[in-house]
Amino acid sequence: LKPPWHKHVVLERMEAPIPMLKSAAVCGRLARLSAPGEKLVVANDCPSRRYTDGLPRWSSGVAAATLTGVARRWKARRHRCRRRVVRGSLASEPPSILVLGGGLGGLNLAMRLSQMPWRTKPEVKLIDPKDRYVFLPLLIDYATGIVELDEFAPTFQDLLEEAPGVQHIQSLASEVDWRRRKVGLFEGDEGKLNFDAVVIASGSLGVQEAPILPGLSDAMADGKALCFRSLADAESLRERLKSLSSVAIIGAGYVGVELAAGLAEVLPEAAAAGQIALFGSRFLPGCEEANQRRSAEFVDKLGIVRKEGRVTSVDAEGLTWSSADGESRKHECDLVIATGALAPSDSKTCLTLQLTALQDSVEKGRAVIDEYLRVAPGVFCLGDASAGSPATGQIAMQQAEAAAWNIYAQLSGLPRVAWRRFKPSALGEFIALGSTEAAGVVEASQMGNLLPPALPPAVARLAASATAAVSEIGSAKVDIGGKSASLLRRLAYLYRLPGLRHRLRVAENWLRRSSRASASGDLSANVLPGL
Repeated sequence: LKPPWHKHVVLERMEAPIPMLKSAAVCGRLARLSAPGEKLVVANDCPSRRYTDGLPRWSSGVAAATLTGVARRWKARRHRCRRRVVRGSLASEPPSILVLGGGLGGLNLAMRLSQMPWRTKPEVKLIDPKDRYVFLPLLIDYATGIVELDEFAPTFQDLLEEAPGVQHIQSLASEVDWRRRKVGLFEGDEGKLNFDAVVIASGSLGVQEAPILPGLSDAMADGKALCFRSLADAESLRERLKSLSSVAIIGAGYVGVELAAGLAEVLPEAAAAGQIALFGSRFLPGCEEANQRRSAEFVDKLGIVRKEGRVTSVDAEGLTWSSADGESRKHECDLVIATGALAPSDSKTCLTLQLTALQDSVEKGRAVIDEYLRVAPGVFCLGDASAGSPATGQIAMQQAEAAAWNIYAQLSGLPRVAWRRFKPSALGEFIALGSTEAAGVVEASQMGNLLPPALPPAVARLAASATAAVSEIGSAKVDIGGKSASLLRRLAYLYRLPGLRHRLRVAENWLRRSSRASASGDLSANVLPGL
């Protein structure tokens, strides 16, 4: 006998609902409080256990008394009975959901939760140490002056005006205690926060030991080098652009190639003189072959010097690197920029989590998750902190949509068949090659999901030619380049900016600036190429 309703204590002919009554110790305390001779059983628990001496194992009379008081109210209670099984608090209390990290996945999930058809609106707390949300795919565009700060990095306060019930807490999470359903903060102001569901969208779990080049820390302290991975790094580079005549970029991955192309456009004299160098053992590893080929051709055309090898140290004059033939060489420049894994994050601003009782689920800073994006019941994980899927922005946003629904389903008591199993869907891949050029590989079947459902007429006409070309080819993957790829990339990112009002403001700004740039002939300032 395993009835699917809430747990009930039956004292002879009286019944009293007791949420989350599971342990024998709790039943024992209730038995001591009851009068002698009264029977105590727990519905919806294991029928073979006995919690008081002399109590028979589910006699027919006890089972009948249990069913009499419960079955006639089951239909009205079927949604309520399991809604709060995580904490077992009173039904009058709103659910508490904590989102740790306000990046691509975390913010989109928090805003999506506010749109769910809740019976009782939950309290959603977004915990992030920054005051601004940063849309990382446009970080290089900001560093090179293509987009403005409020367009790609609005404040959480402005964004959350569209998400009632979501509160931003500017702090860091230090520990997730799964068994006690609490999250500790580094800042002691809030103490420990209770949760019914928690989402880990912190980027990584624990402090990761990143390889640090010899001399890089000293060069950064002297202003001869910087890392490129945060808003502060982009602002520092943007301020120094006018005074640079030579730059060396360490890392030939996505960030390194896009940054080199952007700097070559902003510093044309340095590029023409071969003073922008890109160091890496491989060019765009893991990238689509068509994008590798197109990007390599365009980078060479811009005058960027590609040097295949491994950087061994950094100093005040530049860097030392080892070429493919093993020869050690010196390269002098005004500024060294480290990207990728060689750009370590500041441990003070890194969200560090110690998952009590779940340490075995964490591998190399990423948590092992199930098909519903859970590390454990009530603990969800997405983005770079989750294992099993590529660590990309589009995957994080897809995970946010699935996790938001599963949290709603869990706290609303929906059956497991109504939950969503996460399956990543590749939309395409774009690499920016300056303000007006890009290389892209697009999944033809995903074109409807790539762009906004509605566009201004002027922009729609421009996008129509690119989408028509993709549709005509009809293959699984289509590689495109030039201004069409750049326009599709900007529109796809515009569509994925958080908040409808924010997207509309940014679209209006981009249209206005593109019109002025076209009128003046300054194509480098055109945010929407071809307009």
